[in-house]
Amino acid sequence: MSHRRNMTENNSNQATMGSNSNQNWMRLNLPINNTGAISNQVGNAVSGIMPTIMGHNPHRIVVSRSSSVDANQPQQAPVTQTSTDNVNNDFVLDLNRLQHNPDHAHSHDFLHQGLQIDPESLQDFGSDENMNENHEHSHERRTPPLTHLLSNSIIFIVIVLFKLLSDHILGVVVFLCMGVTFIYANNKLQGLVHQTSLRDVNHFRYIFSFLQLAGLMAANMATVYYVFRDQELWKLLLFQMPNGWTADFWLFLWMMVVTDYILKYATIILKCLISVVPFSSKKRGKYYMFIEHVMQLYRLVVTVLPWFHFLSDDVSFIFAAVLLLVYFIFKLNNTMVKIQDVYNAVGRLRTDISYGTRPSQSDITSREESCPICQDDYKDPVMLACKHIFCESCVTVWFDREKTCPMCRTQIHAENPEWKDGSTSVHIQWY
Repeated sequence: MSHRRNMTENNSNQATMGSNSNQNWMRLNLPINNTGAISNQVGNAVSGIMPTIMGHNPHRIVVSRSSSVDANQPQQAPVTQTSTDNVNNDFVLDLNRLQHNPDHAHSHDFLHQGLQIDPESLQDFGSDENMNENHEHSHERRTPPLTHLLSNSIIFIVIVLFKLLSDHILGVVVFLCMGVTFIYANNKLQGLVHQTSLRDVNHFRYIFSFLQLAGLMAANMATVYYVFRDQELWKLLLFQMPNGWTADFWLFLWMMVVTDYILKYATIILKCLISVVPFSSKKRGKYYMFIEHVMQLYRLVVTVLPWFHFLSDDVSFIFAAVLLLVYFIFKLNNTMVKIQDVYNAVGRLRTDISYGTRPSQSDITSREESCPICQDDYKDPVMLACKHIFCESCVTVWFDREKTCPMCRTQIHAENPEWKDGSTSVHIQWY
């Protein structure tokens, strides 16, 4: 004990405090020889003046070797062995590392035993100017990686999502069922349109299929409105607010999605009814396109009233005015674009487009004897600008989906063929 007390008195006079913007450190000039384990010598010396060190609470201790060595200083049996080739270097004792690694040291052993130091805790330091760099490197080691943080957060995100799903389980089920039904009906209608557009197909065979699909959509609409009859969701179609309206975001979002799917069902019903009317194949695609653009415009404007109440209810007048101004600016732009689409659809509906000219008999005989599309004899043949000949009905159906020649891919017309195949937009118009 007397030796430990003397060592404390001697070494406490050789302690120098330092600091910068990132750390608090202490320099100790300790008697360390070049024989034995340096880690043990540093541990014995530092533990002797631990009360002084803990009073200053440094992050690191810079150990400088002294030329004088106390021969009477007891040496503790080494825990780990280390050696160094350069005896003039300083060492850094990282207290943060020791405190956070119980395998290196225990705080309750500081005052009663020689401090047992892992050689990895001693770092070549060199000079005071390098302290900031070493501290930054230590900070980087202690900072958890981003992937670790994300992996820890993912489970809680999943828990929150499941909680939201459980709170709105009925709405989620209705949304999924309506979505699956729409995808099925949309694909089914496109298939029926393609089959009835083929040459020499008995159109009356498919009338029942179109009517059956329209009946399925009508039944789904009636089921939704009956189940939620207390809310009177049908009022949204007449630009009125439903019963029990609140500014709750999830209720608002659910009503927008359900109403949009209802209008998609109505679009498919209208296309099915058009399909049973014996229109010319050159006109049918244009009617599909016209119905789609008109219904998209209706779906766009039917959301205005709910958004107005959602943005203005239960908020201050100024804040509501700003939100509504921004909303209507973007909404007006989208509406004008869609109005232009409807206008263009009306013009195309009223215009008959000729994709080519009537070929002469010599033109037909000099080429293949059958239409490349239907592989049958020509019926009302038409020769395109690229000199390829097809049946008029066959190539008309082709141009309801494409702009180029089926044979050489030369562009024949510039009209957008979108929606002329009977398809309906899958986009959910909730805004």
